[in-house]
Amino acid sequence: MPLFCDRVKRFLYFQILLVSTCLVYIVIFDKLLEISGKFGKSLEEKRQTHLFDNACKFVWTEPLDSTLRKYTKFPGLPKCERINVELFKRYSATGEFTFISQKYANSTDCEIQEIEGALKPNPQVFINSRNEKFIPKLGELFWINANNFMISCFHQNILIFQKPYMGLKLEKSEKLYITGPITKFLKKTQKFSVSMLVFDSTSRAQFERHMKNSLNLIKGLGGVVFEAYNKVGDNSAINMLPILAEQLEETAESKILDTSGDINIYKMLPSNIKLDPEKIKWIWKQLDSDYITMLNDDIMHTHRGLFHYPSNNFDKGFSQNPTTFYYRPFYVNLYIYLNNFWRKCLDGSLLTEEFLDSWFRFERIFGNRPHFSLSFLASLTHDDPNNLNFMDNILHERLQYLNESKRLENTFLIIMGDHGNRVHPLNRYTFAGKIEERAPFLSIIPPIKWQFEKKEKYYNLQSNSKRFISNYDLRETILDILNIPSNSKRGTSLFGLQNRHKTCQSNNVISNHCLCMIDGSDELEGIPPNNLRYETVLKNWLENEKLGTCFNLDEIKCDMETIQYLMPNNYVQVWARTKISEKEVMRRKKGKKTAVIYSQMNCWISSEIILETQFRIHQGSANIKIVYPPKVHVPNHIKLLKINNCQYFTYPKDYCNCIK
Repeated sequence: MPLFCDRVKRFLYFQILLVSTCLVYIVIFDKLLEISGKFGKSLEEKRQTHLFDNACKFVWTEPLDSTLRKYTKFPGLPKCERINVELFKRYSATGEFTFISQKYANSTDCEIQEIEGALKPNPQVFINSRNEKFIPKLGELFWINANNFMISCFHQNILIFQKPYMGLKLEKSEKLYITGPITKFLKKTQKFSVSMLVFDSTSRAQFERHMKNSLNLIKGLGGVVFEAYNKVGDNSAINMLPILAEQLEETAESKILDTSGDINIYKMLPSNIKLDPEKIKWIWKQLDSDYITMLNDDIMHTHRGLFHYPSNNFDKGFSQNPTTFYYRPFYVNLYIYLNNFWRKCLDGSLLTEEFLDSWFRFERIFGNRPHFSLSFLASLTHDDPNNLNFMDNILHERLQYLNESKRLENTFLIIMGDHGNRVHPLNRYTFAGKIEERAPFLSIIPPIKWQFEKKEKYYNLQSNSKRFISNYDLRETILDILNIPSNSKRGTSLFGLQNRHKTCQSNNVISNHCLCMIDGSDELEGIPPNNLRYETVLKNWLENEKLGTCFNLDEIKCDMETIQYLMPNNYVQVWARTKISEKEVMRRKKGKKTAVIYSQMNCWISSEIILETQFRIHQGSANIKIVYPPKVHVPNHIKLLKINNCQYFTYPKDYCNCIK
């Protein structure tokens, strides 16, 4: 009898324990569902995204990658000499002038010449149209009512000043010289605007290397920087067309894939047809009539420019100004004067600062009016990526001004590169440079108010910063912002969570530009590192990141059975700007192994935590390091026992900050 009672007691105890456990699990799941419901996400969707989530093992390089040392420089601002007598001060934010020369006061005669033209059939030729004479007065504020113009000044019939400018024609009046301040600050709107500031030949790593102050401000304004953005083609035209234009009518019936099963690059930009820019369905053509538009394209050469070059791809430009404000006449005039040779300076100032200020003024004056602007700054960085260093403080100052003057309240600001540099030795001859060429910089700064009002979309935008994306996704995002319908199936708005299983093919990236890594196990040189070597590197990384107290460093165990050896594909390694044959790839490779191997594996920190870690092996020096933060994995049975959010962080620093 006592034995029977003991069995009954044990049975009842077990039942009570089972019911209690079930109740605990129900409470925990309810709590987690409540937390996830606030974000409108499933538990898996709510998890912090990580670069390693992607099926595409995207090649990551540091801004100061060791292979770049020979070619990386940080030049200071050049000393720019004046050519003209210093007569005027021009205000960057508005474009207004003040006559400041006491020496030449009351003895100077000036003339304004409006510049037009640069259209079909001669886009490399400008014409002088209206002109107006004026006598400047000391200290008097004035502005010029023209988009492109030249000011020439004479003292005793001797030319002492002559310079071309970009401006804003704001009055219908034929009068060019207008005294007093610009007063055309228009009423606020509820419609969103898009401002695109594009630096030619600028990669993500390059921007991080040379634009630290600007990058910190971009992030401080809630901007999102995309870490796995892959260009789709070689040059500016083929990378900007998928962003700015609808599917070309000339290639609408062409197949997406070529006969080899790769992306058909000629569907994006045909080589056997000269496209007429006038007939292309640009984004700015689809906007409501109340939108103000601007195209500010630093052409670098009178026979070039976006959608004018290469000449075998495009007809001779536009037959009429494509946007409200169009600055090709200024650039044609300027580059004729410069003999089609770019210089760092122009009459006492950095030349690219002049180009940037046209964007700055436009945003300052039309910030509260629906607008779309594209500023493409080519000459500074086209030949030398190190020149970007000149622009950091200049851009930072302009961004800060626009933010503090509340000119970004309804504007999505997109700061980006079209592609990385393609011609400098840094990019042609180094491992990291070849990667940078294919990984342009992309950031989106949404309006602050939107960030708070559209939390779901902003959450997705931030999450997608780690997703593998391309130019077509950016286009869909811009259309989403501007409320323009889209029938395209080649991209997805970044306001919706991106598919982590995207491939280069689904992203429309041709294989010679694809940054998804392939198996590199056959390219290993010598004896591969053992688990102890990897464990030491990981331990040192955690200590350097001051995470040693968060994780149990003595229990690190790297699981060699999970290891993957990865490398960029051979097209990338041999700097193949166009698709080449396998035979040509092997010829260029010359039997050499890849300079860098990425080994990726799971390392256990304890029975509860796994760090999925990617190690970078420089085969020439046998140096091993971690260049991107590992991904934190918390096993499912541990997640069930925790009701806080810490297990949903995938970056070690965020995870450790959460559990403190």
